[in-house]
Amino acid sequence: MCFWLKLPVKQIRLNTYFFFDTNLQMTQAKVLTYREDYGSEIGNKRWLAQFLKPEKELPLAVGQNISAISGATISVYSMTQSINYFLTHLENIKPTLLQ
Repeated sequence: MCFWLKLPVKQIRLNTYFFFDTNLQMTQAKVLTYREDYGSEIGNKRWLAQFLKPEKELPLAVGQNISAISGATISVYSMTQSINYFLTHLENIKPTLLQ
C-alpha cells in the first residue's frame, strides 16, 4: 500500500511517498522533490529510515526521536508534523483498511 503526501513547506510542496506492508507498518519513505538550495539530506535514505522504526513512540519530535538537519529546519519540522498527523489518522482507520 502506498500513500503520497504533498507536505507544505514554505512556498513549495515537498512530495513524499510512504509505502506500507499488509499490516500497515511503514516500510519505505521517499522524497520525490526537494527544490531548496540547502538541506537536501532530507531525501537521504538513512535519515528517512528513522520514520520506519515501529518502536518509535508517537508523537515523533525533532531533537528527541527524529534527527535535525542543518539547513533544512523548516522542512524537517514540516515533514515530522505531517507524518505525525498522518500516522495518527492511519491508526484510527486501520481496522477499516485491514478488513
